Amino acid sequence: MQPIVVRPAQDGVHELIAGERRWRAARLAGLDTIPAVVREASDRQSAELALIENVQRSDLNPIERASAFRTLMHSFSLTQSDVADRVGLDRASVANFLRLLELPDDVRTMIADGVLSAGHGKMLASVADPERQRELVKRIVSEHLSVRQTEKAVRDFSEKRAGPNDESSNSKQATPDANIRDLETKLGEHLQTRVRVDVASSGKKGKLIIEFFDLEQFDGLMSRLGFESS
Repeated sequence: MQPIVVRPAQDGVHELIAGERRWRAARLAGLDTIPAVVREASDRQSAELALIENVQRSDLNPIERASAFRTLMHSFSLTQSDVADRVGLDRASVANFLRLLELPDDVRTMIADGVLSAGHGKMLASVADPERQRELVKRIVSEHLSVRQTEKAVRDFSEKRAGPNDESSNSKQATPDANIRDLETKLGEHLQTRVRVDVASSGKKGKLIIEFFDLEQFDGLMSRLGFESS
């Protein structure tokens, strides 16, 4: 129903780009021929197509899919929007998957194991304090909270921190948080990595944290920032 993808190689042979599982299944089924699409593709394009197909597997858990999205971004210098276009999702969905990787290791494991859903993880990622995240996880598991109920628990916690029955205070607190998250997203897309902006309680100073995952990506970041080592 879905052709494999191959590219021309030497001596009339074709190299498989995408569809290895379909090809293996066809061999097990004893099929002599299967539909194939022939594409001219460079080594880079071939690797990208293979990774994109892997991302779209139905048996990936949310953490595996998020890690695959991050690998796509870092390996091929793609933005969240680029990844979204390639895998058929909207940018917000890709961003939400990537936010799962910011959760503590034990919480990510629970999502990978199916104890928590990706929706739960999205709500937990909106809470900055890891200890508070773990407190919410205990409530989710013990009280069998739905994603909607978890969203309300997160909102109640945020409102409590802002101050009781103080709508103007809540509004003032929510707006900067939203602006900072938007700035983190835009900076992350520009630098093609994860960025965090930590603002002090005074609102006048803070830290800009730019993450890198290997030395090759670090060199790329330095280049984008206009820094050249002597």
